[in-house]
Amino acid sequence: MRYYPASVKVLPQGKLRVSCEDVRPIPMLDPDTMKPFNGVAVSDLEGWTDMAFYLPFKDGLRDGVEWGYYGDTTVYREKHWRKNLSDGPCTTYFSDGSPCRKAFYDSQDSITSRLLSLEVWSQPGVKCPHSIIDENGTGEERHYSNDGILDHIIHYVRYKFQTEIIFDENSRVLQIISYEGNRKRRTYEVDPSSCQLTDSDDETPF
Repeated sequence: MRYYPASVKVLPQGKLRVSCEDVRPIPMLDPDTMKPFNGVAVSDLEGWTDMAFYLPFKDGLRDGVEWGYYGDTTVYREKHWRKNLSDGPCTTYFSDGSPCRKAFYDSQDSITSRLLSLEVWSQPGVKCPHSIIDENGTGEERHYSNDGILDHIIHYVRYKFQTEIIFDENSRVLQIISYEGNRKRRTYEVDPSSCQLTDSDDETPF
């Protein structure tokens, strides 16, 4: 749990309202004043009832240092934001306090955020040799379950998502997702028994 001075307004994230203004990024509004929210929104990660995130907002946009916690005291994530974009260091931790992922982002163009450096650990103290991004923004990032089992792989090309491969608990491919400009373009479901691909948009097998 994180504590803030009485001068900082803290609300559940679900109470914030979405602005109807035709602007990007879209600001979140204070439900009491219907003006851009300044303060901290508290969010529970869906499916993880023992985790909580404290998201800083300035003028309706995420701006500042986000904190995530396992339970009440153990830090899960420290992430820096600037005008709704990842900007600066982002570190996640295993429950024993050792690093799980270290990344550094840059948002100088104020439109997109670039992943400049990356380190990943599959288990406490065990670094993943495959997770790396080069000076051109091309590389690979692997994510692991708490048991050290490969969960999914993201490929980057020129700082943008290219493909994502999602695995089941037996390391079999479940989905392949292609991206365009960091937006999902197509999703392919994989039948583990036949290894057949199906385009989930039109259900056409390959």
